[in-house]
Amino acid sequence: MTIALVNIENITLHGFGKKDDKTNWVQPYDFFYGIDRMPTCKQKNVKIERSLIASEFNDEQIKKIVKDVSKRVSNAFGESISKCFDDSGAFDKNQLRGFRNVR
Repeated sequence: MTIALVNIENITLHGFGKKDDKTNWVQPYDFFYGIDRMPTCKQKNVKIERSLIASEFNDEQIKKIVKDVSKRVSNAFGESISKCFDDSGAFDKNQLRGFRNVR
């Protein structure tokens, strides 16, 4: 499996929605969030590779791979964790609203 993100230098992740029932993730343009802390990719291209044999996976292994790849993509943008998942580990694709060019 190969995931290639091309021409993403200066692209910022945003729109993650809720962290949990009471808290939203901080967004790059929130009034107290400095421009130096925005989750912005500093590299032009990012490539993530993993050797997989899909026929050997069960649902739990697939979830683990998705979380790992999500974390690696987040790391490329300077985030230490993947914000695509809430505190309970649930993923809501509607919470991730996009990428934005900030420069």
